Amino acid sequence: MDIYESASKGTGWIKFFGIVNIIAGILEAITIIGILIAWIPIWIGIVALQAASSAERASISKSEADLIQYHSKIRFLFQLIGILIIVGIILGIIIFIVAIVASAFFASMLSGLGGFNW
Repeated sequence: MDIYESASKGTGWIKFFGIVNIIAGILEAITIIGILIAWIPIWIGIVALQAASSAERASISKSEADLIQYHSKIRFLFQLIGILIIVGIILGIIIFIVAIVASAFFASMLSGLGGFNW
């Protein structure tokens, strides 16, 4: 198996991943809040489909340029997903801290009203 054939082996799964992300983005766009971030999964899906297309072209034509484009798209896809994971972790930590502070605030309010004693 050469490198061109190896690149094209996973194109089915990459296409599946891309299509699922595009569908998820479209479904998000239906909601009021989701319309603000619906472009992200759609963008991820488009990049995944472009990577799969480049891998298939590289396998057929044995073109080094298509293989380089495939690797470039895959690298960008993983960078994009990695950045989104980091943003999600940071937002999760912020939400967790806000929830703790808010619950402590409401607990102190309830105990101040006499309806709740620790």
